[in-house]
Amino acid sequence: MEIRFEKKAKKQFDSQSVAYKKKVEQAFRKILREVKNDKAVFKNPKIKSLKGALEGCFAYKINRKDRLVFQIERDKRIIKTLSCKGHYND
Repeated sequence: MEIRFEKKAKKQFDSQSVAYKKKVEQAFRKILREVKNDKAVFKNPKIKSLKGALEGCFAYKINRKDRLVFQIERDKRIIKTLSCKGHYND
């Protein structure tokens, strides 16, 4: 599975510390493990399905204030990262 960053998410990721980047990379490993199970519902409690304007997206809790917001395109085998800093639309 390929991981892609939207422009905003790439900028957020690049501006962070090495320790924060490691947390994001760790989050992606956990997400990939869940996606490989090929189930519609994630077992990991840190992954939430979003509603409203972000319906069809998921959020992974990195820390108390930051979420990794992403979409999964299973047919194309892509995880598209929309945001990796802040709380959803921050």
